[in-house]
Amino acid sequence: MPRVETVCKVKDLPPGSMQRFEVGGRAVLLINLGGEMHAVGAECIHGNASLDEGGIEGGEIVCPLHMGRFAIKTGKATGRPPILPLPRYKVWIRGEDVLVDAGEALL
Repeated sequence: MPRVETVCKVKDLPPGSMQRFEVGGRAVLLINLGGEMHAVGAECIHGNASLDEGGIEGGEIVCPLHMGRFAIKTGKATGRPPILPLPRYKVWIRGEDVLVDAGEALL
């Protein structure tokens, strides 16, 4: 079942930034990577740290707890200690609004 919500305006999330939102009861991290929006789970799979407190480096999210890394576009764990991927969610732009569907994670 879709859990679609408008989370912000495009102008509120400039390239190279990220922000945490609650969408349909799920913690979602929205990232603007070079003008392209991506949505992934907001908690590190390894240590349950809030990824919005970490950083973005070269297309990856860096976890603030153990410096694990995840590819923004795929959610794949790219730097240990995490080995499991982050869930990814569908995101799209409608006019000036950014919408996220946190119903089912994308594979």
